[in-house]
Amino acid sequence: MRGINAKSSPAPKRGAKAISDQRAGSTDLKVKFADSPIIPSPALQAKPMAQLIKYWNTLKGSYWFIPTVMSIAAAILSFVLTAIDSRIGDEWVAQMPWIYSIQAEGARGLLTTVAGSMIGVAGVTFSITIAALSYTTSTLGPRLLTNFMNDRGNQITLGTFVSTFVYCLLLLRVVQAGHEGSAAFVPHLS
Repeated sequence: MRGINAKSSPAPKRGAKAISDQRAGSTDLKVKFADSPIIPSPALQAKPMAQLIKYWNTLKGSYWFIPTVMSIAAAILSFVLTAIDSRIGDEWVAQMPWIYSIQAEGARGLLTTVAGSMIGVAGVTFSITIAALSYTTSTLGPRLLTNFMNDRGNQITLGTFVSTFVYCLLLLRVVQAGHEGSAAFVPHLS
């Protein structure tokens, strides 16, 4: 019971032979020449951009992203302030009586103490916190640890400790006591 027009429309062919027959008889095939530029479709152009955005979001969401950025900023700041210190000299310190002038040994002792305390505080704080979180994660679920790792406050706190440590170490390398024939350099501004 096919209806009135059953004889006028042929049944569609099935299989690979039918596809090749239909393509051979088709007049709307597009022919590409060897010298014509091949322009990728917008879907193919968007794929690398989507992968780049995915990579950026993964990198930004990691626990060490903010501490790394803060440490790099501390390193750059130490180089910039050291260069400014070497240009302006230390005469300005003598002109301001409320600024305490420090010698090279005192500067080394101060920077060593601050660097050691920062890395010590960071290590103890986060090792105790991670140990406590691992115990509570076993009873409350793994989302607690993930929430802790994704918390920006924790990342900024760790970044502050680590970047202060990096800054002090990089300043410590430029503090020089006056030896035979060499001038002393203490970065007062830094």
